[in-house]
Amino acid sequence: MCFRLKQFYEARLGAGSYPSGYIQVGRITDQKDPRQLVRLLELVLRAAVQSARKELIVDTILKLDDEDQTQLMVLMERVAAVSSPSGPEASVTAVEEELEFARGQLRASETRVAELEDENRGLRLRLEDHVSGCTTLRTENEAMRLEIGRLSVQVQTGEKVSPRVLKAVW
Repeated sequence: MCFRLKQFYEARLGAGSYPSGYIQVGRITDQKDPRQLVRLLELVLRAAVQSARKELIVDTILKLDDEDQTQLMVLMERVAAVSSPSGPEASVTAVEEELEFARGQLRASETRVAELEDENRGLRLRLEDHVSGCTTLRTENEAMRLEIGRLSVQVQTGEKVSPRVLKAVW
C-alpha cells in the first residue's frame, strides 16, 4: 500500500517529493494511530496545494464554515513547515516574516485608531459649537418673541409696556 501511495504521490509532484518513512499505513488501518492519519492528511494536503488544480481546491476550502477552515489552516501550516525545503530554519524564517507582517498590520491599525480618535475629538468640538450656537439662538429667539409681544400690546393699547411685565403675563 505504501509503495502505491509513494508512486501516486511522486507521479503527481515529481520524483523525490514523497517524504521517506513519512507514513506507516499499517498503523492507520490496524492500530488506528491518529498521528499517522494526520500525516496522511498532511501528505494529501501538500499534494493538493501544489497541484495544477489548487485554485479549485482553495475555492472549495473557502466554502467550508469558519471553524473547519481554521482547523484546516492549522493543518496546512504544519504541512508547510514539514515540506519546507530548508527545514526548520525556513519555518522559523517564515514565522518571523509572518510576525513582522502582523506587527506592521498592528502599527497600521494603531495609526488608524489614532486618526479616528483625532477625528472623533474634532467632531465632538464641532458638536459642542453647534449646541452652544443653538443655545444662543434659542435665547435670542425668546428675547425677540418677548419684544414682539411687548410691541404688539403697546400697539393695541397705546400704552408702553415693560418687557418684565410682558414676560410675567406672556
